[in-house]
Amino acid sequence: MSEAATRPPLRINLGCGARWKSTWSNLDGGSRAKRLWLRALRAVRAIPVVDRLLPAKFRQYPKDVVVWDMLRLPLPYRTGSASVMFSQYSFEYMRTEHMQAVLNDCRRILAPGGLIRLCQVDIAEIVARYTAEADVGPSPEALDRARRFLECLGGEHTKLSVRLLHGGGHQQLFDAPKLEWMLSQAGFTDVRFVNFHEGDCPDLDVLEATFEPIPLIRVEARVPDAK
Repeated sequence: MSEAATRPPLRINLGCGARWKSTWSNLDGGSRAKRLWLRALRAVRAIPVVDRLLPAKFRQYPKDVVVWDMLRLPLPYRTGSASVMFSQYSFEYMRTEHMQAVLNDCRRILAPGGLIRLCQVDIAEIVARYTAEADVGPSPEALDRARRFLECLGGEHTKLSVRLLHGGGHQQLFDAPKLEWMLSQAGFTDVRFVNFHEGDCPDLDVLEATFEPIPLIRVEARVPDAK
């Protein structure tokens, strides 16, 4: 891992995917298949000549990505060692009880006053968009409406590659009350919902993406300050 990514206080990017920053500790690898693939890719990228010949999509992952299953707790960071944690489009692949355990560990890793930012699929907005449309009855418009609804639910997870690398696709979706409750259960306070590229989390221009037509809900919360 780069020196910048190990020097405290850390900035940790959980489930980094292809969006990462060298000054952060970038962790990825949500299934055995994905961990094996990332380790093989990291070994290949260590060879300079081969690295330059790789297609661009394979060079998107950092060479020093922390290859780790997020369900394997505790996560590989010291207690109170991070100032910020960011995760986008990752917790959908966990069951609720597993996600709660990971959030509890994030609370452990963050120093007092530390910030966590989550970006997750917003099921409430998906349903609101669907029900707001006129009831057009059996028609090509109705078929298109149903197709767009299913796309918003995350149809990309039916792809074979995603099912192999993420262990079977989505396990849950979220709305604001569920996220707020889970963060509160983990001991976070000052929960607030923010817009795209807004909030206190740094480097959002690099880390945060849109997933049109899928609406996302973005939330930030903090560890209470030490008394």
